[in-house]
Amino acid sequence: MPRPDLKGYELLELVGNGAGSVVYRARELASGAICAIKHVTRKTIASIERARRQARDPSSRLGKYARLNYRGFFEQIRNEYRVLHGLDKATYSPHIVRVDAFVTLRRLWFVRGYDLIMEYVDGVSLRDKSDYEMADLIRFYREAAMGLAFLHAHGVLHADMKPHHIFITKDRHVKLIDFGLARLFTDPPGRIQGTAEFMAQEQIKGLHLDARTDVYGLGATMYFVLTGQPNRPSISGMSGGLGITVGYAGRADSVRDRSPSCPPALEELILQSCERRPHKRPSSMAEVIRRLDLL
Repeated sequence: MPRPDLKGYELLELVGNGAGSVVYRARELASGAICAIKHVTRKTIASIERARRQARDPSSRLGKYARLNYRGFFEQIRNEYRVLHGLDKATYSPHIVRVDAFVTLRRLWFVRGYDLIMEYVDGVSLRDKSDYEMADLIRFYREAAMGLAFLHAHGVLHADMKPHHIFITKDRHVKLIDFGLARLFTDPPGRIQGTAEFMAQEQIKGLHLDARTDVYGLGATMYFVLTGQPNRPSISGMSGGLGITVGYAGRADSVRDRSPSCPPALEELILQSCERRPHKRPSSMAEVIRRLDLL
């Protein structure tokens, strides 16, 4: 797997990969501080996509194609720096991963990739571990909503909420990660991107997005965490990527049928957040937080 090679940093271990990137835990030599380096180049894109495809089809040539079709992955890492770097540092939310620097990798005038130097989050995602006590899950829901409320106050939508992007740190607090698909409220509708099981109807249709889009994404995430299944079926499956949703009309099935310890008020909040029509959802993260506080 390709590795970053930045002067002034010591690579310690590979901690993850995805969206054309590899992420390493690293140490800044001057200060000794631990950080994470997200490394995206044409080679990382090709390697990751080749490995994924070969797991299903060893004869695939997708790795070569992915290296040629690199622009979307480059756009995501540039976008992640754009939205996070623009947030107010004085009031920065403890529930949002921090970015520190952005390095363009060149060979002469040719851009071959990027390194994003960011806060290292020592923890595990809700995708990989979700068997917490109900009181902890309610607190995680609230902390994620607090992080999203901070983003919304700065005119930013995460637009890709799912269990993969909610990390629970060693001291059991939420840190939201992966802002490659984040967007400003003022951005025009763009390409339809995301994981179908957690995308609001307006995202799937390529319509205007607002705070209620993240309300949906967070609600759909908590539905999955509590029940172990998407709130509505999707052809794409949990592997990610845009799919064709089916059975989208009406409300999601009961949470308490699969998670009896879920308080009725929490179930109602989740089901309302997962409503297909935006006007039926809580209007803001502030409302989500207020209702969670009542629990």
